[in-house]
Amino acid sequence: MTPRTIVLLFLGAALLAACGSDDSEGSSAAAAGAGGGTSVSTTSAATSGSGGGGVGGATSASTGVGGAGGAEPVAPEAPDMKSAMKMSGALHVSWTNIALDGDAVHLFRNENGGAFEEAYVLTGAATSQHDTAASDSSVTYCYHAQCERDGLLSADSDEVCGTP
Repeated sequence: MTPRTIVLLFLGAALLAACGSDDSEGSSAAAAGAGGGTSVSTTSAATSGSGGGGVGGATSASTGVGGAGGAEPVAPEAPDMKSAMKMSGALHVSWTNIALDGDAVHLFRNENGGAFEEAYVLTGAATSQHDTAASDSSVTYCYHAQCERDGLLSADSDEVCGTP
């Protein structure tokens, strides 16, 4: 392999890891470069550089000295809200969780078009919540959600509304 091929493979593996790929080979390759000091030299396939390695290491291919290390965290994608259905005298809210590797889902609720307030903080894998507080049949409740990963929040999702 040429040094250019190695750099391209390394960058591809780092990109896959940053996007939450399930490919264990890509994830381990990116993890090894994220802070391990591995960099690419023009005279050999790989050398142990003195810098932090990672994606920045690939930019220093001619010197073999690692860069600043790993990619910056990226905010997850917002959930895709599906429904707010009447169920057992309250509303059952459901969504598709786009960010499968998220740390938490924040569910916000408003009443009759008022200001949204955070109603629940759920596990990152959550895809629904039965909202027992949404039980007044004279009120229209609307919901939106955000996913959280590495302390970063997604944009607001779309909204769903319902009346119990």
